[in-house]
Parts: sequence; C-alpha cells; structure tokens
Amino acid sequence: MDFEEIISAALVPVAILVVALVLSRVVAVFVRRVESGYLEEDADEASRASRLQRGVDEPEDLARGIQRKRALTLSTLLRNVAIAAIWIVAIILALESAGLPVGPLLAAAGIAGIALGFGAQSLIKDLINGFFILLERQYDVGDTVAFAEVSGTVERIELRSTVLRDMEGRRHVVPNGEIRVSTNYTHIFSRYTVSLPVPYEVDIDRAMDIARDVAEDMRTGSHSQLITEPVNILGVDDYGDSAVCVRLYLETVPGRQWEVGREYRRRLKIALEEAGISMPYPHHEVILRQDGTGLAMP
Repeated sequence: MDFEEIISAALVPVAILVVALVLSRVVAVFVRRVESGYLEEDADEASRASRLQRGVDEPEDLARGIQRKRALTLSTLLRNVAIAAIWIVAIILALESAGLPVGPLLAAAGIAGIALGFGAQSLIKDLINGFFILLERQYDVGDTVAFAEVSGTVERIELRSTVLRDMEGRRHVVPNGEIRVSTNYTHIFSRYTVSLPVPYEVDIDRAMDIARDVAEDMRTGSHSQLITEPVNILGVDDYGDSAVCVRLYLETVPGRQWEVGREYRRRLKIALEEAGISMPYPHHEVILRQDGTGLAMP
C-alpha cells in the first residue's frame, strides 16, 4: 500500500471524527442557548420577588419558574447523552471504515470494562445513581434540597455529581453515589412551621385568633400570590417551662416559605404586643420562708 492509498484510507475515519466533533459542538451550543434563554427570561429574580411581595405579579411567573427549572435540568441530560451517543457511533463507524474488526474490539472492550468496573465501582455507582436522579426528577436545578450532610440550592445536575450552593455562598459538589436520601424543600409546594409560645396566664384561644388574623391578612393582602392556603393551626403541641407551645404552619408556593415565615413572625410579634401579650421568657419563682430563728429558708 503506497502513501496515497494510506491517505485515502485515512480520510474517511478522519472525516467521521471531524463530523462527530462538529455535531458535539452544535449540541453543546444549542443546549447552552436554550439555557441562556431561560436564564435571561428570569434574570431579574429580585425584581420578580418584589412584584410578588406587592401582590402585582402574574401567576404565569410561577409556572414559568417551574418550566425554567425543568429545562435547565433536562438540558444537562440531553447534552451528556447526545454527545456520548455521537462519539460512540462515530468511533464504531471510523473503525469499520479503517478496516478494523469491530466485533472482537467490542468484546475486548467489554472484558476490559468488566475489569475496570471492579476498580471504578464508585464512579459507576455515581453514574447510575445520577441517571435515576434525572429520570425520576427527584429534584431540579433551582430546588432547595438537603442530602449527604449538606444543603443548598441546586446549581447543576450532572450524571456523576450534583452541585449545590448554600446560604453562605459555599459551593458543594456531591457525588451522586453518596445521595441515598434526598430532601426537597421546594417541590410542588412548601410549608413554614411556627411554634408559638403563649404565656400560661394568657387566654390560649385569644392568642390563636390573633395568629390566624395575622396570617389571613397576609394571605388576602400583600402576600396573596405567595400564601396558597389559609393558615393551619394544629393546636397545643407542648407545655414548656414558661409557656404553652402552639404549632401552626403556612402553605406557600415552592421556595418562598422562608420569606413568608420571616414576615409572618415579625407581624405576629407586633400584633401580640398591641394586644398586650408579651413573648414569654424563662423565669423562676422563689419562695422564702422564715423559721423561729429569724433565718430565711427557701
């Protein structure tokens, strides 16, 4: 085989690999543009939250936010699967065009894969678990979750790992194989639970009526787009040293429970103070007794 024949035989495999490279770049650019479109559409999150708080936001904003999270999550899966499929097909076609037997090579690759699998079990576990996380949609990009002793907002979901950003701005990269149980705080709806301490000397029903009125004012007023249901007062939950504990919760749109809860606590304290009900604090009652010697004894 002369030099020209070698060049001619190599042109087809090289062309196949070049086409695979181009297709991979096209897929990556396409997915990136889809992601950028959703990011630009909801770029002004602070302004959107302000509109929601003033009660002038449109309900479509909430649905668009859910669609955005789903799109960002699925785009990762689309990019990884599409690029992997392109290169697998391209390599097989390139080997066939070069005259190499693909069957024995695939068999040898299978044996080598089994051998490598024993040494890369954690990597395989990460990939398999990541596939099922994406398939079952356990959480999406933008959800607030907790797993593997860390919590935060999901920034990216890859087949091998999940990237979280916590409240302090720290970035956590968690291998998917470490995720055995995941807690999603923002799926479909959210709840904010409040334990309200009521002093023993205060009428418990009066305190619960005040808590209900404050929540209803928020639900029908400034937070009507965030609070989805009337407050649920569960009742007396415990007896403390200086107060009776009343448990209640507010149901909100996904991810807004902390914002609603902080404002509710502020308004509730003001309302209780206006009603003459102060927040209880630990205190002790000491009784002094005087015996015949004139000494005060406890």
